[in-house]
Amino acid sequence: MGNATPAASPAEMDPEGEVIEIGEVTDLVRAGDTLAARVGDELLTGTLAQFRSGSVDSVDAAGCTDVTATGENIVLTCGSEARVLGGETVSLTAPAQTAVLTSSGEIIAAPQGTEDVQVYRDGELAEEFAVAGTTDELLALPREGREDAVVRLNRSETRVQDLRWQDGEQGGTLRAGLGAGSMGGMGAGSEGIAVVSDTIGHQIMIYTLDDVIRLQQTAPTPESPWAAAWDGHLAWVASTATNTATGYDISGGVPVEESHVATIADVRQMVATDDGLVLGGARGLQIIPTER
Repeated sequence: MGNATPAASPAEMDPEGEVIEIGEVTDLVRAGDTLAARVGDELLTGTLAQFRSGSVDSVDAAGCTDVTATGENIVLTCGSEARVLGGETVSLTAPAQTAVLTSSGEIIAAPQGTEDVQVYRDGELAEEFAVAGTTDELLALPREGREDAVVRLNRSETRVQDLRWQDGEQGGTLRAGLGAGSMGGMGAGSEGIAVVSDTIGHQIMIYTLDDVIRLQQTAPTPESPWAAAWDGHLAWVASTATNTATGYDISGGVPVEESHVATIADVRQMVATDDGLVLGGARGLQIIPTER
């Protein structure tokens, strides 16, 4: 169990929608109308129209380990810095694997190789507490009238865990299938829903993040799902072994397959936008129109 990696993709066959060839995209997030795509040592940022026209901005991402988005903000984690694009840079006490910015302005960071999480307020370390294993991903989801829900993913032992970050405490911990791949919510937050791929177990997992993290639904998927997203209507996973993305209606309590589309090869991330689902893979970005 654990230590999941995505299967190598076969040659792609007639991917649906539109493909914008910008080179291999290894990370992709959405903040408002802005997309940020990691291509090599560059982070390309802009609207979908700017990506189509080739007029995106470029940020040096050499040595950086992760990019995240919450609401309108994008955070690039680079060693001992959490860089808010267009905003401040927070100096961290240790090199971090990943960091997120909450709606209320805190930076939550996961130091590399440790079983700790840190909370920074006004640029200063305010809390540091132990969690269940190292952290590969952090996801912050704004919730109306409440503090953001923050969930972390540990691939080595295939765990998901929510954080009681305002109290400086770890939350509930759940085993995430046989080998968790990645997790996603909506780019601008959701109703406390996180979609997680079980890459080894070939399934989609739906978690709610209300008072505590709960696994609500699971369903089998095509082989080796990796990228995961929630568009407010369907929960999506992209399976690298089959070059497909599958969307599931979760409104009835059991995931029901509603959409199945051909993708580009080696999809690593995808996000929901007003123009449809945007996937990042071997050739660049793929835009698949979806019903919203």
